[in-house]
Amino acid sequence: MPYTLRKLNKRRCYSVKNLKKNKTFAKCTSKAKAKKQINLLRALQFNKSFKPNLRRKQNNGGTRKISKKFSISVKNISNDIDNANKIKDDIENKQNRPLHFNEFEKWYQVIANQDLNSQTHYLDYLDKYRDEHS
Repeated sequence: MPYTLRKLNKRRCYSVKNLKKNKTFAKCTSKAKAKKQINLLRALQFNKSFKPNLRRKQNNGGTRKISKKFSISVKNISNDIDNANKIKDDIENKQNRPLHFNEFEKWYQVIANQDLNSQTHYLDYLDKYRDEHS
């Protein structure tokens, strides 16, 4: 099936149509998105088993998974805190750099036993780290 890409008059957008069936697939979209639409339609036309990339399901609420390195067990909370602090000190001293945001977030979850809801704690940590290592 012939798909066409046409620029709409007096507008900065494009349409995608099938000329044989006179069906419109995109009414007003950017040129890049229109090209992607045509590629998708052709893939569906010529490859019947084609499946576009499925998006990952988002985690709506609930608890966030943290890495095994920073896992929390109710029995060994004090050990986990010690381990988290040891890992943090190793990164700061041996690698001579502050924790990245993801690392800080995992460390914070173990220490505070809650999720990191804002970046202010991380920014404060960076300021303290720069003051100490300057």
